[in-house]
Amino acid sequence: MSRRKSQDEGFLWLDVGSPPHLLGGDTYAQITRTRLALAALVGLGGVALFGLLAAVWLAIGVAAAVAAEWGYVRLTGGRITPTYTHAALMGMLVGLALPVGRFDSAGFHLLAWIVPLIAGIVAIVVGKGLMGGMGNYMWHPALVGRAAVELLYQEDMHPKQWVVLARDHLFATVPKPVDPAEYAGWHATTLPAEFNAWAMRRPVEQLRDLADGLPTGRENPLTVLMRDHLPPWEDTLLGGIGGGIGETCAILVIIAGLYLIYRGYVRWFQPLSVLLAAALAAAILPIRIAPDAGFDWMPGFHTDCGLHVGMIYVLYHLSSGELLLGAFFFATDMVASPRTARGQIIFGIGIGALTVALRLYGPVPGSCYWAILIMNTFIGEIDRRTKRRVMGT
Repeated sequence: MSRRKSQDEGFLWLDVGSPPHLLGGDTYAQITRTRLALAALVGLGGVALFGLLAAVWLAIGVAAAVAAEWGYVRLTGGRITPTYTHAALMGMLVGLALPVGRFDSAGFHLLAWIVPLIAGIVAIVVGKGLMGGMGNYMWHPALVGRAAVELLYQEDMHPKQWVVLARDHLFATVPKPVDPAEYAGWHATTLPAEFNAWAMRRPVEQLRDLADGLPTGRENPLTVLMRDHLPPWEDTLLGGIGGGIGETCAILVIIAGLYLIYRGYVRWFQPLSVLLAAALAAAILPIRIAPDAGFDWMPGFHTDCGLHVGMIYVLYHLSSGELLLGAFFFATDMVASPRTARGQIIFGIGIGALTVALRLYGPVPGSCYWAILIMNTFIGEIDRRTKRRVMGT
């Protein structure tokens, strides 16, 4: 802004530049579109790992959420401004948290199409609309939708064995899984000719077995778990394990999350506080040496013949479940998270610690999602406790 004075009339004029809000960075709509594009990228990785039908479940979730947004705006008489991009993002996130199907003694069963449909609708109507609309909801809408279908379709949401396509059959139309008698890893195991996918348990479920007391004889239970039960750790990075559509490819989720941080849409300490708290909780929370034995504290610091099995155990906690997806995409929602930096750190610490605690001792899977919903409940109190004090008040 500069001053100039008219010589004829003696008035003082002010030359004002562009309004500050036009120069203040990306708009909320731009941020939402970027998050949607990155979530779709993670979803593309899920389509490669779980088959082309995974794209159908993602599309149903997005379409249901957008249609629910349109319908809710009409039912409220237009008093609520439609935010279709945000609705599409919620639908995409719902889809990323869903499995593509399940495998049991009767064979492979695809996820029912009604599951992403209901999840997308509940996310917008209940999680967003009935909670006050855009900018006012307490719980993350996508997780509200997922919680609803988890309660309604427990068998579909909690498979006994999960499915992942073999490395030579990415983007297959429909998985045809086999339960391997011996499994040496996604890259090292040869698949029978008539199949295109593996059926296996999730590593996080096997970590729960360890907490409950995995029978190991006299050997270190962590060593037995790594050697005889879990897939190679690199499989958790590449996505060669079972899980939700967007949960398993850790590298892709990390790349998307780092881009959000680079653009300034996510503060770096938000996901970092989640991951550090989860790593610390995994390192210190006790597991059982045997079913009838007491608890063994500090498993993350164990070594066996010079091998840091405790450190590997912690790494599996970080990369083999829904923690990374939750840390980068769900815990960083601009509405369902605290406003202050200190509050966001406390929020992240609570999510990370609760995730591991629920994973080891909780009653239901999807521990990170439930941890986020629990911490969402305390956002108002966290904001009040961490707000800045104005000098003189």
